[in-house]
Amino acid sequence: MADIIQIRRGTASQWASTNPILADGELGFETDTKKGKLGNGVTAWNSLPYSFTGESVNVAEQIEASPVKATPVDADDFGITDSASSNSLKKLSWANLKATLKTYFDTLYQVAGSYMTLGTEQTVTASKTFNQNITLAKAFINPTHDYGTVSSGFPPIQTILSGIRTMTLGGNISLSLQSGDAGAIIKLYLIQDATGSRTVSWVNGGASIIWAGGSAPTLSTTANSRDLVILTWLTGTLIFGEFVSGTTLVPSHNQNASTVQAGTFASGDFIFPNNLDINGQVSSPVNAKGNSGTGTVTFNWNDGNIQAVTLTGNCTFAFSNPKSGASYQIIITQDATGSRTITWPTIHWEGKAVPTLTGTANSKDILTITYDGTNYNAIIAKNFGTP
Repeated sequence: MADIIQIRRGTASQWASTNPILADGELGFETDTKKGKLGNGVTAWNSLPYSFTGESVNVAEQIEASPVKATPVDADDFGITDSASSNSLKKLSWANLKATLKTYFDTLYQVAGSYMTLGTEQTVTASKTFNQNITLAKAFINPTHDYGTVSSGFPPIQTILSGIRTMTLGGNISLSLQSGDAGAIIKLYLIQDATGSRTVSWVNGGASIIWAGGSAPTLSTTANSRDLVILTWLTGTLIFGEFVSGTTLVPSHNQNASTVQAGTFASGDFIFPNNLDINGQVSSPVNAKGNSGTGTVTFNWNDGNIQAVTLTGNCTFAFSNPKSGASYQIIITQDATGSRTITWPTIHWEGKAVPTLTGTANSKDILTITYDGTNYNAIIAKNFGTP
C-alpha cells in the first residue's frame, strides 16, 4: 500500500488563532482560502507571507481593494503587459513613465522657456496657443492673402485668414465683416484699379465696426492709389477700424503731401516723394558701442546715425548697411591709457590722407561720414573738450 503524505492544514481562522511557528521547509495550507505558507523555523504564521495560492487571483479586485497612494515616487512600479513579448508581464517605474511621457508631449507642445529649433522657415497652418511669452530671434512673417480684383459681391473679412490682405477694387463693393477672435488684427490694403474712384461699403456680417474719428473713411480716388485699413477685433463681434490714406505696401511707406501727426511710426523705410518740412528737431539717439577691445568693431548704421566707442586697445573698424546720401558720426574717446589706434575700412579722406587721432588719455575725436552710394567720404574733428 502506497504511503500518503499530508500537508499540515486548517482554516484561515484556525491558523490565525493558533499562530504556530512552522518548521523550516514545512508547508501550511488554508483549506477555505486555498492559500499556503512555507515555514522558516523562526517566523510565526501570522507574520509569514503567503507562498502560493490554489485559486486564480482577481487582479482587478485586489487593486480596487488596495490603499490609495496619491503621490508616486520614482522608485514605484506599475505592472504592464509587453505587447512585443507575447504580452508577458513586465514592470515600469514611475521615473521611466515620466521620462517617456515627457518625450512624447515635447513633440506636441513647446516647452516653456525653451526655443524652437527650426530650419530657415517654419509655417504654422493651424491655431496654436502659447501660454508663455514668445521671444523671436528672427523675423515673424505673416503671409499676405491677395483677394485679387473684386468688382462686386460681399467678400468676407474673417480672422481665420492671414493678417495682411490686399484687394484691387474693380468696382463699388460691399465688404462683409465677420465675427472673429478677440485681439485679432487685420491690415487690409485697398488698391484702386486703373479707373479709380471705387468705393467700399462696410456691412455687418456678424461683427459691427466703430471707426477712429467717428465715421467710415473716404478712400483715395486716384487711379492705382492705395489705402490701408487696420481692423482690430475688440471682442468677437466688435471691430475698431483705423484708416491711413495714400500708402504703399510695407516695408516702404510712401507718405504723400499731408501733415504727419506726432507719434511713433511703424518699422520700415518711409519714402517722402515731395519736400519734407519739419517744424521741430530731428534726432537720432547715440548708439553706444562700449569698449572696443583689440578686435573688430562693426558699426551697423541701422543702429543709428550717431554712434560712440571708447578705445581700450588698438582695433579695427568696419561699417555695414549704409544708405546713399546719409550722414553718420562716430564719437571716438581714448581710454585712460591713450594712444590707441584704428585700422580703418576703405574711406575717402579729406586731403586724401589718413588722419592721426589726438591720442591723449581720455581725449575725444569726432568722425563725420557721408555715404554717396559707393564710397564713404569722411573728415575728422579732433580733441573735443572744455577750454
